[in-house]
Amino acid sequence: MGRLRPIDVAFTFLKADLQQYDTTQQPQQQPQQQVAQPPPPGQTILANYDQNMGEPIGAVRVIPQRFFSDVAVQGVQPLAQSTHNMGFDARTVASESRRMRHLDDQYGIDRAKRIREGKDTGDHYEGLYKPLKTIDTSLPGTWWTKPGVKNAERAHTDIPRGEAATMVGVRGDPSRFKGQFRDSVESPESFPEGFLHEGIDPKDLVFMNPTEEDYEDAWKATDRTRNEGRKFSKNPNVPKGWQQRKFKETGNYPLMYNKYLMSAVAKRHGLDPQNFFSNQYKEPAASWGN
Repeated sequence: MGRLRPIDVAFTFLKADLQQYDTTQQPQQQPQQQVAQPPPPGQTILANYDQNMGEPIGAVRVIPQRFFSDVAVQGVQPLAQSTHNMGFDARTVASESRRMRHLDDQYGIDRAKRIREGKDTGDHYEGLYKPLKTIDTSLPGTWWTKPGVKNAERAHTDIPRGEAATMVGVRGDPSRFKGQFRDSVESPESFPEGFLHEGIDPKDLVFMNPTEEDYEDAWKATDRTRNEGRKFSKNPNVPKGWQQRKFKETGNYPLMYNKYLMSAVAKRHGLDPQNFFSNQYKEPAASWGN
């Protein structure tokens, strides 16, 4: 090797001096074992979509599809209630008075008293009568129901008209959260309800979004001319599929579409098929903090 020129010596020392300021990442000489990291906030995990990966679903909630991304990131957060919801529950006491008068008229005063005391099991309450229970809706919260097919069908009523719904479930017993609960026999709408005042982390949720098959099943059910034994209108010439064609023109889903959509989703996820509406007094909400 020849003798270095003075400029080469100077460059060598300058390069060594600048290396301490070099932030370029050098390739690792030896591979390191990867360590699984928890997902960053807002990133869903496999358990969010597989209900079998964790505790069973203890309650479900139906929401507009446009809110799904917010739920995936933030979880479910308590919401201030609308004037309609607050006014509806304020009428619970009056509804109970009407129900008591109806029992008197139907069974007579003496037997109606025994029914209200749970001493008569021969009526349609089968000894499980409970007074209607008021829920304080002046507090922020979110509404949930028991994970059943018929309950999911009825929970669609809070979806704004024209929008499509989706469903989320919370794992485990929902009574571990601060909230108010009433079973169908205690509800003015004969509908099991939980009103939770705490936020729920996304990791505790199961996302039950509709599939293409669910959408198709819902359209078939909405097009009532396809349902045997049911007449859609007095006009027998109403074409099949007209509601779906109308949706393509306006972008608005029909009024009852979400009922059938949530029914399809609930059935696909194997939620309890029991009809709590017709069999409402046989399933007390023992696990709902009562």
